[in-house]
Amino acid sequence: MPKKSVLDMSRFERLHHSLGGKTFRAIVLFCLLLSLTAAGFGFTLYVSSVRRDYRVRTWQMSKTASALLDQDEVRREAEEVIRIYESMTEEEQAQLQDKHSPLLSRFDTVRGEGYEQCRSLLRLLQENNGAIAAYTALMDPRTNRQIFVADSDPKDSFCPPGSWDELEASWVSNVMDGKHYLLDDLYGFGAVPAAIINMEAYGYRCMAGTRIADIDGYALFVFFDTDMNQVSRASSIYFWQYVTVLLVLTLILVIFAIRHIKRTTIQPIDRLSDAAMSYVENRGGVKERGGVFSALDIRTGDEIEKLSEVLKTMEEDLGAYLRDLTAVTAEKERISTELNLATRIQADMLPNIYPAFPDRAEFDIYGVMDPAREVGGDFYDFFLIDEDHLCMIMADVSGKGVPAALFMMASKIILDNNALMGKSPAQILTDTNTAICSANREEMFVTVWLGILEISTG
Repeated sequence: MPKKSVLDMSRFERLHHSLGGKTFRAIVLFCLLLSLTAAGFGFTLYVSSVRRDYRVRTWQMSKTASALLDQDEVRREAEEVIRIYESMTEEEQAQLQDKHSPLLSRFDTVRGEGYEQCRSLLRLLQENNGAIAAYTALMDPRTNRQIFVADSDPKDSFCPPGSWDELEASWVSNVMDGKHYLLDDLYGFGAVPAAIINMEAYGYRCMAGTRIADIDGYALFVFFDTDMNQVSRASSIYFWQYVTVLLVLTLILVIFAIRHIKRTTIQPIDRLSDAAMSYVENRGGVKERGGVFSALDIRTGDEIEKLSEVLKTMEEDLGAYLRDLTAVTAEKERISTELNLATRIQADMLPNIYPAFPDRAEFDIYGVMDPAREVGGDFYDFFLIDEDHLCMIMADVSGKGVPAALFMMASKIILDNNALMGKSPAQILTDTNTAICSANREEMFVTVWLGILEISTG
């Protein structure tokens, strides 16, 4: 979450935290992850397919050789190698790993006319099938040793009878029992008795064999080896070509995805955001050309269009509310002005200049009224009926506000008129009561105290 408000951000920060920026980064990351996953899976599938092809092809070579070889002769050679090998001590057996050990001369009894014919056939099959090695050998799963019987190679890499190589246990298991690979099982292929090996003495190769016989705990195989270095180079070239194509396709996908999302999502949201900002800056003011949201024409057919329609309705409702509020406020101000004027008129109708009778020293009088609202129904009055009589009135009209004030003014005028006629207090109140009750549909009333002071006698 950004620490700053979006209004406090710089242009670059707004771009970085914008919906468009976040969408761009999310699309690029997703496409890169998708491309890497596709590259990894595609490369794995390619390498697995090529390796399986080599394992199967090499194994087929060994099956062909096992069918063409004189298996009785091959078995005789293997039994002779086992007899001599078993007769040696462990120290002597260990020396047999050296292909030039003098102890290997003990195995010369294996060689004969049948032995050379076997080698010739293996060499012919090797050359015709493009293999790099063809040989018969004994697998000893107890020591993970591959003991050579007959090797087709007449050159320096020739492995004489009795010599052996130590293999990894997994390689021996793959050759003896075959290995189930996940992709092979998915495509319905069975296990192939082959192993992909990488030994310092022979390099990177595929070794596959066909079992001919089991002799005293040893398994007799005819083996073929094929070169895997070419597969490694081809796999490397394929990988980089595949990755390059995927990156180009990813770039194209990113461009189209961003343009589509920008057109269908980002731009409509930006227009809504700009309209909202304009609405805020204008404080919701509705201009003659219409509202800011009403001017939008968003047709995305999704939640963004729905939001746009909701904002249009909200703007119209707020505009109507503001117009009504303006009218109500103006009316309240008008009423307030009129009430203030009525307050001043009501106050001016009551005695409010003191001293009230500056030329009369016999008495002094003062009165004040503080209504609960702008205008009210309470009132007081005092005035001289003649030079010797002072009339005083205090009254309280029922109710509050403007109705009470109107009733108060009518009551005051009637009381003053009756008092100025020189009537007695009782007659004044009687005649006033009659006048008030004659046309009083609202049945309002006024409570009055009235007194007449005879100044000369007090």
